[in-house]
Amino acid sequence: MKKVSTFLIVCFVTTLMFAGNLASINLSVKGMTCGGCENKFKEKALNIKGIKSVDAVSAETGTATVTFDMDEINSKEVIEALAENTGYTVANNTNGKETNQVAGKPSSCCQKGATNPACKKGETKKKSCDKKD
Repeated sequence: MKKVSTFLIVCFVTTLMFAGNLASINLSVKGMTCGGCENKFKEKALNIKGIKSVDAVSAETGTATVTFDMDEINSKEVIEALAENTGYTVANNTNGKETNQVAGKPSSCCQKGATNPACKKGETKKKSCDKKD
C-alpha cells in the first residue's frame, strides 16, 4: 500500500511540474471571415511561445478561447501577440464585455492569391473569400 501511495504522489507532483501554470482566456477576434481565417488564427496562435492550445475559434461569432502558460506569458501579452501575429483585432471578452483591445494590421486569409481551400469553397460570412482582385 505504501508503494502505491508513493507512486501516486510522484505521478501527481510530476504532472504539476510539467503542466505549468495554465489559464484560459475568452477572446473577441474581429476580422475573421471564414474557415480559412479560423485555421490561420489557430496556426499563428500555436506558434506563440506560452500558448498551449486554441480550444475554440469561430469566424461566425468572432470569438476564440486560448489556453496559455502564465509562467511564460500573461493575458495582456497573449492579446498583443495574437493581434500582431494574426493581423486581427483581439480583445479580452469576459462576460460579453471587451477589454484590453489591440488592433492588428488589417488582415484576412482571403486576399489576392489566397490558396486556402476554405476561401475557394466560399466558406465565408462576407464576400472577401470570393474576391479575385
